[in-house]
Amino acid sequence: MTQPLWSQQTVFELSSLIPSGTVSLDQPGSVFKGDGYLQSRLNDEGYHEGVFEIDVNHSTELTVDISSLFGQEIESAFLNFDLLDESNAADIFVTSFTSDGFLSWSASPIDNLGTLTFELPASESHSLDVTSLVAASVESESEWLGLHLGLASYSETNMLGYTWTSGFEAAPDPGRANVTLAVVTAVPETSTLLVLAGSAIVTLALSRRRKSA
Repeated sequence: MTQPLWSQQTVFELSSLIPSGTVSLDQPGSVFKGDGYLQSRLNDEGYHEGVFEIDVNHSTELTVDISSLFGQEIESAFLNFDLLDESNAADIFVTSFTSDGFLSWSASPIDNLGTLTFELPASESHSLDVTSLVAASVESESEWLGLHLGLASYSETNMLGYTWTSGFEAAPDPGRANVTLAVVTAVPETSTLLVLAGSAIVTLALSRRRKSA
């Protein structure tokens, strides 16, 4: 196995796909695309609100364009987020699902490509090791990573917590939950890169010689 000379980190920053205010489920704007997350919370009028939340009635889905990671060896991947407005201890699951980069309201993932469970403390900041889910998506050359976060066990009062993005007291801030996906990939050692480059040059030379023959 090739030993990497160094590792490099790529950090994907994810914001609420509802930047401000609320969005009706009946409006065309209720379907979103891009690096970000969408919460399943509905207010009394049946509108989406900008909030990162995991509780008994609400879950959060996110999508990330991971096409830049194609062909790389994933050493680690951590999903990070802050719960600034309420935080409790709870068990949650993270399920990887097939994604095309579009999100709309969904109480559960459309399929299950792998699931991890975590026992989280009552803390504002959380970091989840999702290396296996990200590595599997990269290996399958999926352009988009889809993750669904929800409670692993249910009770009427069970809640992990939440962060308002468009509905909190200050001005709307889509990035207020500080959601990131930090991925570390292995960079091949220099000698390996030289061998690969040399092989490519030899292959090109042989191809040109056959065409000229």
